Amino acid sequence: MPAETGALLLGAGFSRRYGARDKRMEPLSGSSVASTTLRTYSQIFDHVAVVIREDDDLLAEHLADTQAELIRTDQAHLGMGHTLAAGARYAQQASWAFACVGLMDMPFIKAASLLELQDASTNLAPNFQAIRFLDPHSQQPGPTHPVLWRQTCFTNLAACAGDSGGRSVFQALQKQAQVQWLPTTDAGVMRDIDTPADLQDPDEQ
Repeated sequence: MPAETGALLLGAGFSRRYGARDKRMEPLSGSSVASTTLRTYSQIFDHVAVVIREDDDLLAEHLADTQAELIRTDQAHLGMGHTLAAGARYAQQASWAFACVGLMDMPFIKAASLLELQDASTNLAPNFQAIRFLDPHSQQPGPTHPVLWRQTCFTNLAACAGDSGGRSVFQALQKQAQVQWLPTTDAGVMRDIDTPADLQDPDEQ
């Protein structure tokens, strides 16, 4: 029988727009961006895996006291698609029923939102293959994260490459009306860390 829903955090990027520092290690909420994001996901999901670069020894040491599984990839420089593929292969081997795929540089997502995704998966109709939040501002489909994928998508996700991540897989599902969209008021599903100015918690603005 498939295991319960697991979470995959993609954290193998190079932060080129951020500057010389590693944004994953930047201080946030008394910890770091990476630890804050991981802590939120770990509140909801019993199984959390983080995809990091092959040479990410400092980050691996930083996360060593967590229960997360660290997946190293030597193809992160080829684009997010390769990072996602490494995570999808792990989810296949773990026989997860669903994978909630999020980005490590999105630390402002609320745990309650992740719980909504997990709860939605338990009653997901067979014709739906993915769940995603609506844009919290427009309440229309948008580029929100995370995306929750049914196990049937893992093979296609494991074949992803380049910089587009799972966009092509998702777009194919959307064309076939196989995506369930959830309303949310959580602005964290749209906020990533691109520059140091993005580190300000929206609840403190």
